[in-house]
Amino acid sequence: MSGLPSGAVTFLSGGIEDSTKLDNCEHVIGAAAELCAGLLAAADDVTIPATSREPLAVAGEARYRLAPRPARRRGP
Repeated sequence: MSGLPSGAVTFLSGGIEDSTKLDNCEHVIGAAAELCAGLLAAADDVTIPATSREPLAVAGEARYRLAPRPARRRGP
């Protein structure tokens, strides 16, 4: 698991049954893609929900387009 941050290694080896999500990946697209690729290569049953305006281009990536959220109304 070389190349993965220590937190990722702990996540994989600790058997944590929790969810990891990555948000706004377009700001750090290269690092996010590298992290996801490493996690996916190191474990069989990892799913990583991620939001990004750009695809991560990682093997096995599934893309879903979401509609924009409606604007908030201001005032009374």
